[in-house]
Amino acid sequence: MEIKEAQELRNKFLVSEDGSVLLKYSGNDECIILDNSITEIGDRAFEGNDHIRKIEMNGVTRVGTKAFGNCSNLESVIMNSILEISDSSFIQCRLLESITLCSIRKIGMGALAYCSNLDIGEIPETLEQIGEHAFAGTAIRNIDIHWMEEIPGYLFSSCESLECADISGARFIGENAFFACKALKNVVLGSVEEIAEGAFSACATLALSSLPGSLKTIGSYAFSGFTNGFVIPKSVESIGTYCLGGTYGSRGWSKKITIYKSLLYEFRKYLGIKSDRYGREYRFERSPIAMEITVLNDLGDSVTDFIPIFCDDYPETSDAILRAFNPDNTFNYSELDKDIWHNRIKDKDDKLRIAALRLKYPYDLDEKIKDIYVEYVSGYINEVGSTAIREGDIYMLKVLCENGLIKTSNIKKFIKFAIDINETECAAYLQSCQSDALENKGRVADDIVIEFEGKKFVTTGLSADDERWVREEVESKGGEYKPYFVVSLDYLIYDPLYDHETAKLTKARGQVRKGKPVQILTISEFKKKIKNKA
Repeated sequence: MEIKEAQELRNKFLVSEDGSVLLKYSGNDECIILDNSITEIGDRAFEGNDHIRKIEMNGVTRVGTKAFGNCSNLESVIMNSILEISDSSFIQCRLLESITLCSIRKIGMGALAYCSNLDIGEIPETLEQIGEHAFAGTAIRNIDIHWMEEIPGYLFSSCESLECADISGARFIGENAFFACKALKNVVLGSVEEIAEGAFSACATLALSSLPGSLKTIGSYAFSGFTNGFVIPKSVESIGTYCLGGTYGSRGWSKKITIYKSLLYEFRKYLGIKSDRYGREYRFERSPIAMEITVLNDLGDSVTDFIPIFCDDYPETSDAILRAFNPDNTFNYSELDKDIWHNRIKDKDDKLRIAALRLKYPYDLDEKIKDIYVEYVSGYINEVGSTAIREGDIYMLKVLCENGLIKTSNIKKFIKFAIDINETECAAYLQSCQSDALENKGRVADDIVIEFEGKKFVTTGLSADDERWVREEVESKGGEYKPYFVVSLDYLIYDPLYDHETAKLTKARGQVRKGKPVQILTISEFKKKIKNKA
């Protein structure tokens, strides 16, 4: 169609007395080219016009509030001199696909919000100020505003096509700044100090495993919806409820969080803690918890605690967990263990995961409770052992062996399972345990750990008669005789007449050479030691 310049259509344009401000347009043209004498578009000048499709206004330096708001058919805007776009200038121009920003300095609140087809290729570094919601609901795919020190709230909320964002200069990321950016995969963070509430909430594809060491505050729900684990840097001083997503991982698995000791008491807020007007704390949001919390020393990064929390949303169980966090940044494991002891946790899977993990990481674990855990896991050893193999968790297999839960009666089955699913390292470890336990000539079937007067004795290469004698003598004198595979020991008892250098004997000799306090006794020497105690 014929393009008519603005000066030929003065009856359609209301301008200021000096002719520099376009106050109102009342025409129905699809394409408009404004004279360069017009330097400003007034507030609401084109608002709601459903005819205009394209406009060139190369003399314009400022676009007023809601100037093009709800122009439902606007597709293209060319502005080569623009410096400022005011609040809601182009809000809900849903067909808008291109806009030139050139030397823009200020973009107001909601200026381009919900222009659902708009993808801005590049924002110039001339930009100094930007308002909340400015790009919310647009089709932006990549954004680079690395020079901006503050990311306003809701800036890119619901930008469902956004994949990458460079905000490496930001010190502050505002509330819900990237809320529901469902395609967001990569965010470049620099020395950010505060991530506000909901900043990356519902960003299901964003992959972050650690956060910058400059970070001090993580607001509530900042990463809500995240199921992957996090390492919270030691610089963090304050966290909010569910700041790193929910209290459980994906597909029902536990969520793994690493924190530093100085944040342990503060971490209760993650679980939904608030105080009433009398200062009494309560858990205002109750949901099931499935978390594994690794606690690091602030000075040396060594592990000081491992806290497995698995519970339902009943007040009795969750409140007991909250009581376990002490103001001095310690954790009272007895509260955690009582959940098993007093049968407060009803779910079998939760109880089993706590029992297995407490055996694996026995921080402040009472011997009586340990026996309860061992007994409970023994009833589900096939499930626990198979899970350890599937996860390639050799350390858990070692724990199961040390506690007599994997033994000669079931080890072959676990070896076969490991081979069948191609977990070769697990299979090799279990085979080494089997080789260590199954001595030649049908002698010892299991490693034997003898707990006697606070010391641990391990036997190797003994005849069946000697093994029987050892057991009877130890038990008659109050000692304990238990089957294990791999243990730390004080004494190794062996038969010098046995014609095979066992793996345990070789290992014990190596420990002695390294200066370890291990004594190697022949069976005759051990018998004398026992008799001398009579």
